[in-house]
Amino acid sequence: MNGLEIAGLFNVVKGHMHGLQISAIQNTVVRYSKGLMICGITNFSVGDTKGIQLAGMSNIAGSRASGIQFAGGINIASSSSRLFQLAGLVNVCEESIKGVQLGLANYAGGVRGVQLGLINICGDDVKGVQIGLINHSSDTSTVKLGLVNVNPKTRIQMLFYSGNVNKINLGIRFKAHYTYSILGFGTSYKGLDDKFSGSLFYRLGVGIKFLRVLEISSDAGFYHIQNFEKDGLNGYPKRLYSLQGRLNLELHPISKLGIFASGGFAQTRRYGTGVVFENRPIMECGIVLF
Repeated sequence: MNGLEIAGLFNVVKGHMHGLQISAIQNTVVRYSKGLMICGITNFSVGDTKGIQLAGMSNIAGSRASGIQFAGGINIASSSSRLFQLAGLVNVCEESIKGVQLGLANYAGGVRGVQLGLINICGDDVKGVQIGLINHSSDTSTVKLGLVNVNPKTRIQMLFYSGNVNKINLGIRFKAHYTYSILGFGTSYKGLDDKFSGSLFYRLGVGIKFLRVLEISSDAGFYHIQNFEKDGLNGYPKRLYSLQGRLNLELHPISKLGIFASGGFAQTRRYGTGVVFENRPIMECGIVLF
């Protein structure tokens, strides 16, 4: 097909397509496609794809794709050369992508370019950058900008501890050689006898080992504090945030088990105004698994 196809339901080309396809449900090209495919639901090109695929739900390139894939849901390509994928949900490139992936979640066999999303996963090396909340790659030299960065040498540990701020805390620590990040939650912010309150937190820190079993670390954290009462909790606003700093001493008598004690300081503020609500010291202790 050379030229223009417009259909209320489907367009199907058994051979090559050079030009423009527009349909309400699906455009399909069995062999090579070059040009523009616009569809309300799905564009599907079995062979190589050059140009633009624009779909309300999904774009699929069964072989090498170059150009632009724009979908409200999912973009899928087998391999790529200078490809820009923009999706409302997920971008997938089975082999290495040369270009950019922008979506809530991105996966590529390898990356030469940029992955930008909430979750970025690369099965091989990244020659570029990953920007998101959670970034994963198989190499350790990748430039990653995110809350949690994971590679094969990342050690994932569970933290269970108690303290004077949150009485019960559970955290997941993603630990590299010298640095780490912690995601977690705590409960009973005001005490065990009060109505339910809790917090979500993120910490970023550095640590140094001594004598193989002893580690000293320091971290800074952001806490979102929520009081689950209609009018707040005993004079506390419904929502607060806290900026915290800690110094930690950690002992590992065996490789998969450790104990730690922490001390520090927390400054709690009201959202919106930035007014200091309270200042208080931090005292915590707990165990480390794995």
